[in-house]
Amino acid sequence: FFERLRAAGISVIWTDLDALPDSNRWYADPARFWGGLLGRWPWGRRWLSRRLWPNVLNRDGPRLSSAQLGRLLLFKANHRKLIISDDAGGGWHLLVTSLNPADGGAAHHNTALHVQGALARAVLHAEWAVADWSAQRSGQVLERTPGQARRDLTRLRELAGEADGPPPPAGGTAPRATWLTEGAIQGALLELLEATGPGDRIRAALFYLSDRQVVRALQAAAQRGATVHVLLDANRDAFGRRKNGVPNRPVARELMRTQAGRTGRLQVRWAETRGEQMHAKTLLITGPHETAPRLLLGSANWTRRNLDNLNLEANLLIEQDAAAACAAWFDAVWEDQGAWIRSQPYEALAVRGWRAVWLTGLYRFQEATGLCTH
Repeated sequence: FFERLRAAGISVIWTDLDALPDSNRWYADPARFWGGLLGRWPWGRRWLSRRLWPNVLNRDGPRLSSAQLGRLLLFKANHRKLIISDDAGGGWHLLVTSLNPADGGAAHHNTALHVQGALARAVLHAEWAVADWSAQRSGQVLERTPGQARRDLTRLRELAGEADGPPPPAGGTAPRATWLTEGAIQGALLELLEATGPGDRIRAALFYLSDRQVVRALQAAAQRGATVHVLLDANRDAFGRRKNGVPNRPVARELMRTQAGRTGRLQVRWAETRGEQMHAKTLLITGPHETAPRLLLGSANWTRRNLDNLNLEANLLIEQDAAAACAAWFDAVWEDQGAWIRSQPYEALAVRGWRAVWLTGLYRFQEATGLCTH
């Protein structure tokens, strides 16, 4: 695919992931030490490059070398999923999504926001910075002619500084959008949850929920009187393989065992999937404590890896009347009336007994250490 892009004159820049902090802390330093040591000798380099291991992402794909598998286990990612474009009229467009542009992602359930104007140009500046420091490292660029990627980046920076299209209509009716990345997403998320109270409704549709601060904030919001509805993926399918339900199943159990969970103020339902995933990362808050609905969505799962300045993430926070479509979608799924995706009650996939204890311990260990993919 990348070679076809290059042949069409499209430069490809791979993010320099080594510049990102280590999330899998117990593994990263020993792996770098031993990998560097083996790489000093010809026999070590040959062993590291031999394709010995099954492809964990694609059963039909080529086997992985020890070096490839070792880098994969660092669990680093540019996890942002966005498109920025201009149009013939000089305007700018930004699409921020939860969608991975891969074949399997087409079957998953995702959400996205499309905004226009100065915000899109501001985001281009941020993405330009990532591309710029990545392109400075050898081997990170695929280009048709030498220097093309650098020329493209120079032109993009010029475009980002040019005047935008016509201003939005007067009257203050346009939604207000805020661009959030990495740790700022967690800050905004916690602030939104902590501001809720009696009469507010919190709707969350999530692929992964494990960040301890966010779990506590959901519990506290329900204790203050907000109604909390959490729609979760059951975490049983990934890349064509069966999973054990971590982290969502033990987290759901923890939420439902609270006082708010027992009284029904905090409820959990499961997206009914058949091999695909509820891949959304969406929060909607409505109610009397909010001057307008708040809608937060994008790439960030609610996990330490995604919210603690480790992966690169991109979200939008929308205020005012931009939430009606999201509310209608969520409620249709929650009430099991959705034509495209349905939901099941918590009891249908609840974990109990020794299995619940084991999965809870596993998820808490993985969340704290980074020895996991979520």
